[in-house]
Amino acid sequence: VEGARKAWIRALLEDPSLDPLRRNIERANKKIEDLKKRKKEQEKKRKKEESKQKQKKEEKKKDESKEKKSKQEKKEERKKKEGRKNAGKKKDLSQRKKKAGRKKETGGKEKRKVAMSPEQIKKLMNKLKELEAERLKLERARIPARAKGGKGW
Repeated sequence: VEGARKAWIRALLEDPSLDPLRRNIERANKKIEDLKKRKKEQEKKRKKEESKQKQKKEEKKKDESKEKKSKQEKKEERKKKEGRKNAGKKKDLSQRKKKAGRKKETGGKEKRKVAMSPEQIKKLMNKLKELEAERLKLERARIPARAKGGKGW
């Protein structure tokens, strides 16, 4: 636009009677002003966007630092819990040693508690026998497969 404007100015200096050149020069001046305004607006938008991006980056850094702090706090809590657990394990170990000592005294055999009563065991055995009998019936009732090839008679 500026190059065209300069050319029209030169042409008007050579021949001042050309009125359309004056209109073209005025239009070019307006266009140049509009372009300058647009450029300023674009620069303002770009600066705003850059400042927003900077703020986002700063917020991310803050969030990351908070996360790191919370992770460190969690690790410290875990260590404390582990310390408590380890203290409990030490007690368990001492109890285990005591039990092992008792086993040695009784000849290595320690009586185990029965989880089921004799009546429950009998019921369970009867149920197993019934299931086995049913399985045998089904197996006997199974129809044999046809022979491959030839006639099935």
